[in-house]
Amino acid sequence: MKEEKDPLAIWRRNYKTVHQDLDPSKPKLFWDGFQWITRMDNQTSVDPNLLSQTKKVRRVKIMNLPLYLGIFQNDIKFLIDQYMTAHYLKNPGNKNPILCVDINHSNNSVIVEFSSVEEANRVVKLESMELIGVKCKVARCSESMYGNQQNMVDKLKKIKVRDFLILG
Repeated sequence: MKEEKDPLAIWRRNYKTVHQDLDPSKPKLFWDGFQWITRMDNQTSVDPNLLSQTKKVRRVKIMNLPLYLGIFQNDIKFLIDQYMTAHYLKNPGNKNPILCVDINHSNNSVIVEFSSVEEANRVVKLESMELIGVKCKVARCSESMYGNQQNMVDKLKKIKVRDFLILG
């Protein structure tokens, strides 16, 4: 049997044989340059216990958001998703990096829950992002905009209270 050397001819032959049957119940395939691979659906089953254990780390607060423009949760999801795509912050193949958005109108901030800890870490490292032409500050939910609160609490515990008492 004579083996073809032209990669385009091999691709055409394989494409025709693989895609002859366009049954939607069968898995979709794609050519990776060497062989046909079954396209996996990215909605993998995640252990709910794991999600609850990492929830605090996956939540990020975005402050100074222009909520006065009348933007809603889906708009914020779309804007952050667009930003993450443009700046390569998503995990490869993750179509939905944002699980939940909670809006706080009183201080123009939102709390965004990401689908993975890695994505949340990438966004937090930015410290700020520009959405709709407004520079927004990014921080973990457990941190304040002035730094980690736990460090401040530890420092205050070390200071002796009697040093601050003024006896008259």
